[in-house]
Amino acid sequence: MSSAIARVEKTMLCRQVPVINSPVWPLNIKLRRPKKMIWLDIGLVNAMNEYYEGIIRGDYAGGVMEQVVGQTLLVTLAGTLTKLVYYAKDRDKGSAEVDFCFLHHGRLIAMEVKAGKSVFSRSLHNLYREYKNQVVPVLVSWEEMNAEQDVFRLPFYLLERWEELMSDYPPNAPTNIL
Repeated sequence: MSSAIARVEKTMLCRQVPVINSPVWPLNIKLRRPKKMIWLDIGLVNAMNEYYEGIIRGDYAGGVMEQVVGQTLLVTLAGTLTKLVYYAKDRDKGSAEVDFCFLHHGRLIAMEVKAGKSVFSRSLHNLYREYKNQVVPVLVSWEEMNAEQDVFRLPFYLLERWEELMSDYPPNAPTNIL
């Protein structure tokens, strides 16, 4: 199966996003754990998952918005050496997962995607609480932007401008954790 997925990835139809279990530098990628698949095109995601009926009903959320965020991050990070990963605790320590993590200007950005009515992310808050000086938590949702709380709230429609909007966040944090 892995060789088939590697071939699809070589055709640039998808990108595998590996997992880390600790945000501490250096990031230790867990190669044997399942990877997230970020597809080149939302149309492919919709067709493979038969989402079209949900789109007609207005249920366009969840995994599709995670794909949108993943695609946007892959594009904005393409000219850098930064690797996009996701965070998941080891199974014996719990079930926390944060959708995307990446290093940016010496800080680990941890992004959680919430497309539904509930925008609270226990996993993101716990990760931030445990690694406060090493993680910049970002919640991507339909809510308005808010940079005055512990978690930077970024609306979907401003996602492509994440780097510009987060340049001074958090205001009192060290600029480099490395």
